[in-house]
Amino acid sequence: MPPVLHVRAFQDNYIWLITNTSRTETAAVDPGDAEPVLRFLEREKMKLTAVLCTHHHPDHVGGAAALRDRYDGQSCKSNQLTSR
Repeated sequence: MPPVLHVRAFQDNYIWLITNTSRTETAAVDPGDAEPVLRFLEREKMKLTAVLCTHHHPDHVGGAAALRDRYDGQSCKSNQLTSR
């Protein structure tokens, strides 16, 4: 099973990161805020390879577009990036 990590977002939420076993690549799940994910990736020297959004609430998709834009040239895949 791949490691599942988390970063804190807002006052009461988490963004889940599903990594490969060598912890060099990760997928961000429901990134409501891009900044905590970007800080984590930089600190841990990991590459974002996917952004997964389970639904369109702002606290789940608020950072998805920024992450996609930042990693677009690095084969980052994403789904459901526009909020309704």
